[in-house]
Amino acid sequence: MSDDLTGLAGGIDGLADPLSGDGGTGSTTQDTTTTTGDPLLLEPLPLDSTTSDPTSDPVSDPTSDPAPITFTPLLSETALMSDPLAAETTGGTETSGTTDPTSGTTTTTDTTGTTGTTDTSGTGTSGTTGTPHPTDPAKMAEHAALMNLVRPEDATHVAVASGDWFDPATWGGSVPGAGARVLIPQGVSVDYTGVSDARLFTVRVDGELSFATQSDTRMVVDTLVVDGTGRLEIGTATDPVAAGVSAEIVIANNGAIDTVWDPMLLSRGVIVHGQVEMHGAEKATHLKVAADPMAGDTTLTLASAPDGWQVGDRIVVAGTHYKGHAWDNTIQGVRPYPPEDEVRTITAIDGNVVTLDAALVHDHDAPRAGLKTSVANYSRSITIATEDYDTAAVSERGHVMFMHSDDVDVRYVGFEGLGRTDKSADAVPVGSLETVTPDANVKGRYALHVHRAGVDDPDNPAMLVGNAVWTSPGWGIVHHD
Repeated sequence: MSDDLTGLAGGIDGLADPLSGDGGTGSTTQDTTTTTGDPLLLEPLPLDSTTSDPTSDPVSDPTSDPAPITFTPLLSETALMSDPLAAETTGGTETSGTTDPTSGTTTTTDTTGTTGTTDTSGTGTSGTTGTPHPTDPAKMAEHAALMNLVRPEDATHVAVASGDWFDPATWGGSVPGAGARVLIPQGVSVDYTGVSDARLFTVRVDGELSFATQSDTRMVVDTLVVDGTGRLEIGTATDPVAAGVSAEIVIANNGAIDTVWDPMLLSRGVIVHGQVEMHGAEKATHLKVAADPMAGDTTLTLASAPDGWQVGDRIVVAGTHYKGHAWDNTIQGVRPYPPEDEVRTITAIDGNVVTLDAALVHDHDAPRAGLKTSVANYSRSITIATEDYDTAAVSERGHVMFMHSDDVDVRYVGFEGLGRTDKSADAVPVGSLETVTPDANVKGRYALHVHRAGVDDPDNPAMLVGNAVWTSPGWGIVHHD
């Protein structure tokens, strides 16, 4: 089993989904912490891609009609019909191969289908053909729809030289502020070294954007797009964002998405079409307990000292009792019983003993000695989160999509309050809607989504390790095609 967590704590065998009534499925090959809707909810993720929804990603839906999109080149409906839908699987993308899982080294692969110069027409990276993905009409349409959101001619701030984001000279005048539409051209590298609450509208990276690793950073932005030539870096294998340091990308809650500007609802999030590397401080993602935690306890005795855990970390003690919908004599009827997972904050650590900010409410005893419960740690030194997600409408949350590229290495990152695809209601492909409204529950807008990365380089797959997904209304992690 890898370092990652799945469901609540990945390696927790046989735990059930306390809201759906489904039985536990045991651990999976990747253990990335994810909660669904309620942060206390454990949702086992499907292991068999054949059971997944084959139309769950809207941007590749064969019925999609691109007519509302006004950019060029436009594709005919017949061309879009050629998109072969692939079944979605969930639970991460760590697969077998020759990549060293600890080195962080990846081979840069051009997945745009072309190489060459930057196309300033607003359709994104292009090569000698002038068109991205010339052999794949579906990807071509997706790429064009994305890059139309961040056309170079709409930029209010363009980096004129490599340098610090907060240095006016980098921009030839003023640092981007509220409402800015930012462009970092190909060949330009910008270092983001500070904490800012300026609410940027868009950031397009054709060059490189890297965040400091030894000091706190925060960027607030509606939509951050990395083109096929671009690179987003928030820590590396040799220089991760340090423990005790916070690197944040906050997805601005700007209300309803403008469907005239974004008829495919792709915006409001981090969408990477190029290279991305994020390395937070490594830590034990979940541990077994040595003694059963019981109601009234204010400490936990773990099976081993918790490597990388810190005072202030948010943890979850997994529930071991589950009623689901059961009879309640006081109301003379059946009612749903909430899950018994408990969220706590660490106030002290002494060896393998962790002190909690509040006493436990439930017993977490195991049915037998070999089935001790687990404690999962959800705190990370890198976080991507929707602004005020506790009060944001689901349709106004952010999402993270790594699109058409397997040049992805994301480790020990927290994804909080993200995802717009609500699995508690019927979700539909965006292309099936006659009229797209901002609150449409479209498929494919997940908290952490590797979208159509392909299998061109199976020895160097996309890597997701040690990540934590908190309060997603749908699947926490999705790997599609």
